[in-house]
Amino acid sequence: TIAARAEEDADNIALQDVDGREVTYGQFHTTILTWADALRRLGVEAGDTVLTMFPNAFESSYAWLGVAWLRALEVPLNTAYADKMLGYLIEDSRAKVFVCSERYLGQIATVAPAILDQLDAIVVPDLSGEAPDLGPTIVGSEEFFSGVNPATDLEGPAHYDIACIIYTSGTTGPSKGVLVPWAALHQFPA
Repeated sequence: TIAARAEEDADNIALQDVDGREVTYGQFHTTILTWADALRRLGVEAGDTVLTMFPNAFESSYAWLGVAWLRALEVPLNTAYADKMLGYLIEDSRAKVFVCSERYLGQIATVAPAILDQLDAIVVPDLSGEAPDLGPTIVGSEEFFSGVNPATDLEGPAHYDIACIIYTSGTTGPSKGVLVPWAALHQFPA
């Protein structure tokens, strides 16, 4: 697990981006627990669903695993979704928190206000300017992480916990959420 690697190999590289950025196992684990604490402060609890929409970036891993340490369920969304499809997934997921990159706020704005009212907050860690008024509270990085510390009271997910809910392509009707347990993800080669 990442927690074990952080303890054994804290200074070894866990993530490396093509732009040269690197994160060690120690930094990775600390950041995950910081995300968990920040999400918990927004009201995310075990069993809750949290929508995410990120490009391939470190933040997508931080959000996913921060959600996991709360034993909540990540619902990762295809970054091409907009309009009715995005609205359907927000509504169907029953999520109260949506974590996304700033570049997707325009797509989120295409969703009907009544559906967006389901959300309590949209967390935008890379928010660079004035937050648009979409209905739910927009939370930028400074506010999201203000006063937050790495959670020390969490056990993290068990193999039987749900890692994420992946929506199908909808070839036989509307897309359906498929529950993917951690045990199934452990079967994939590293």
